[in-house]
Amino acid sequence: MDNTDNKQTSYAFHVFSWAKYVAHVFQDISKGLLGFIPNGLNAIYDHILKAIPGIGKLFAHRWIEQVLKLISGITIGQGLAVDVARYAGGSLGFILGAFIGTFAASYYKKLPEQHDHISQWLNGLSGFTLGGALLGTLVLNIICQFTDVIPYTVNTLVVALGLGAVLGLLIKMSVLIAIRFVQTTHAATWRSNVEHAKGLNDKLKKQARLKAKSRILIYAQDIIQQMNGAQSQQNLENFFKDEYQIISESPNKKIDRHFNYLADRACHGDEQSLQRLQDLASRNSTRQGEKTPLDLILDRIFNARAIFKLKDDVDTAYDRWFYHFLRKKNLPVT
Repeated sequence: MDNTDNKQTSYAFHVFSWAKYVAHVFQDISKGLLGFIPNGLNAIYDHILKAIPGIGKLFAHRWIEQVLKLISGITIGQGLAVDVARYAGGSLGFILGAFIGTFAASYYKKLPEQHDHISQWLNGLSGFTLGGALLGTLVLNIICQFTDVIPYTVNTLVVALGLGAVLGLLIKMSVLIAIRFVQTTHAATWRSNVEHAKGLNDKLKKQARLKAKSRILIYAQDIIQQMNGAQSQQNLENFFKDEYQIISESPNKKIDRHFNYLADRACHGDEQSLQRLQDLASRNSTRQGEKTPLDLILDRIFNARAIFKLKDDVDTAYDRWFYHFLRKKNLPVT
């Protein structure tokens, strides 16, 4: 009995979900169709009247805009479209959805997400379509006013409205195609720049680590011989072989952090960071003794404070390593 009740409850839930989904679809379509003209007029007001040089600021004034949109019916039309779509379209969709759900609920339990795609799409077309229709009417009036080529009748007015609307739609399609082309080109360029920045980042980190290695070995050798005498020279090769990764960890982190930062900026569209990476990878010293930009970066990384810390880490690491080295050789630890 409980199992049957659970099935009935689940079935009723899915039927109700179907009803809400279809109601939302009908409401979305109704809102787009009923609001096509007021939304188009609103788009013309916002994108044409407000953009007129000089007097555009006047149309953009809050009170003037509210009064003109109220008088022209834009505000009332948009409000009516939303209300009628909600109460009439939504109610009709709910009834139809419940009817569909009684048959489909058992087979399609997962519904698509609810979006306002249709109303948004119609809203995007309304401005160009209505603007084209008004332009066609204006052209017809001008022709009929100054010539007798075309008679001003209801049929010619309808034709002018239709041709103007079609022209507006063609312009809208051309704009969408152009935007799509620009976006595709931009995306391809962005992906190319991202791959280029990543490649430069890896290349520069390898070059910087290689250059840094010679500096680390020099500083390490100086402090070891200073603290342990010239006899420590014979142990340096084994020490560096065993401990180099540890003593170079801090400088290498600074190198990685610097180039990762530039690469991250370049991957997010910063052209100056990308150009900086390219300059670092391509510019070499042309005069004897002149430092490359990469060398100058390493000079900042190996400042006085960093060198002092590096030498302290090397001295500690060498003492620890030499102690274990003597223990492995079974030599007396002094």
